[in-house]
Amino acid sequence: MEVELRNIYKSFGTNAVLQGVNVTLHAGEVHALMGENGAAKSTLMNILTGLHKQDKGEIFVDGKQVSYSGPIEAEENGIVFIHQEQNIWPNLSILENLFLMRPIKNKWGMLDYKKMREIAEAKCKEMSIELPLDEEAGNCSVGQQQMTEIVRNLLIDAKMVIMDEPTAALTERETQKLFEVMRELKKRGVTIVYISHRMEEVFANCDNITVMRDGVSVCTRPVKNYALTDIVHDMVGRSITDFYPARKNKPGDVILELKNFSQGKLFKNVNFNLRKGEILGFAGLMGAGRTELAMSIFGQSYGTNITGTLTIDGKETVLKTPRE
Repeated sequence: MEVELRNIYKSFGTNAVLQGVNVTLHAGEVHALMGENGAAKSTLMNILTGLHKQDKGEIFVDGKQVSYSGPIEAEENGIVFIHQEQNIWPNLSILENLFLMRPIKNKWGMLDYKKMREIAEAKCKEMSIELPLDEEAGNCSVGQQQMTEIVRNLLIDAKMVIMDEPTAALTERETQKLFEVMRELKKRGVTIVYISHRMEEVFANCDNITVMRDGVSVCTRPVKNYALTDIVHDMVGRSITDFYPARKNKPGDVILELKNFSQGKLFKNVNFNLRKGEILGFAGLMGAGRTELAMSIFGQSYGTNITGTLTIDGKETVLKTPRE
C-alpha cells in the first residue's frame, strides 16, 4: 500500500497543529515518524485514519484520493492504528478480544469459539506468535496485550500498521519479539509507520525517517543517510553542540550505599553510592531490573530472598515495608 499525505493543515480552535505536512509511505517499508512531544505526529495519523478531518490538504492511497469517515472505514481499507494506550477489554479472554469487533457466529447466531480458535491459532502460527487464548486479557503482560492488538489487526488483512510508541511499556524480550513481527510484516509487503522517541530502535529497525517540528514535516531521509546529530537538529530547530554540559554541583557525603545487593533472578550484585545533593540516574532497557531494584530499596520487594547490604547514613539497614 502506497500512501501520500499532501500539504496537510489542521487547527483546533486557534491552535494551529499541522501547518503543511507532506509524507509519502511506501509498501513494505518501516517508516519512522519522529519529533518532540507536541509535534503532532499522532494527530497526523489520526487524520489519515479518519478520526480527525484535515482543514486543508489531500490524502492518496494507491494513487486514489480518499477521506475516511473514521477508523472503522480505514480498517476496512487495510489501515490500522495501534495506539500507545492499549485497546483491550481486560475481563474478556485473549480469543474474545481478537474477534471483539468481528465475531464469528454459527448458524444459530451463537459465537463460534471453535472456528475463531482455529483462525486465531493459524494466524499466530503463521506469525510465530504465542498467545494464551483462554486467559483473561487483564491477567496477561503488556507485551501479550500488544501482540493481541497486532494479531487482531492482521486478522483483517491489514496493509498498513501504525504503531505509536509501541515499546514504551514492553520488556526487553517482548520488544525483541515485536521487532521480529515487524520484520515479518515487512517481508509480506505491509507498510509500518513507527512513531518513537527511541533513536536506537529507529536506527535498527526503520528504513526511512520523517522528522516533524511545530506541525511541519522538516525532512525525510533514508535511515542510512541520517545521522543522530542531524535528527536532533531537525527536531529542535538548532544544533546542540553539547549534549552533556559540565556540572558545577559538588555532591556531598554518601547517604545511601548498596553492596552486592541481589534478589533472585531480578537483579544481582548491584553496587552504588548515592551522595547528598546528587541525582543518580539508572539506564537500561525495559526488563533490565531497574524498577524491581528501586522497589526493593523502597521496602516493596518482590519476595524475601534479598542478599547484600543497604546502608543509610552509615548504618546498615533492612527495609521490609514502604512505611519503614
